[in-house]
Amino acid sequence: YSVNRVLGPLVLAIRRMLRDIFTFMFVWLVFLMAFATALNGGNTKGECMDPEETEAIHGFCLDTWWIFRTYFQTFGEMFLDEMSDVFSLVIFMLALLVLQLVLMNTVFVAIITSTFEKVWQDSNREWQIDMYNLINEYISFTAAI
Repeated sequence: YSVNRVLGPLVLAIRRMLRDIFTFMFVWLVFLMAFATALNGGNTKGECMDPEETEAIHGFCLDTWWIFRTYFQTFGEMFLDEMSDVFSLVIFMLALLVLQLVLMNTVFVAIITSTFEKVWQDSNREWQIDMYNLINEYISFTAAI
């Protein structure tokens, strides 16, 4: 606040938004893990090994593929060929609705907007307090003669 009256609140808002982003990411990961677990329970892992090869031939043969698949599905890569039954499709549609539409778009924008509005409302008072402290510091110094 002491450098610029407009820039100070923006720096403070960004700092508080970063804290909100980390909180949001934790909540999002909890939902992601829940839906990944539900989707993995509905599917049976297909044949991962080529009978003549000793190495895995597909990325979905990884032990952590069920987490990555749900992560990619959140951003639009559907992997519908791996959905083997109706249960998987229903869980997938529910996960897509909750993770992408509700959490990522609506809740995240609301959290960031709320933080910015709180900082902006308090910005004038914070600037006045900083100016008061600056003036008190200036007055408290005695001139050296």
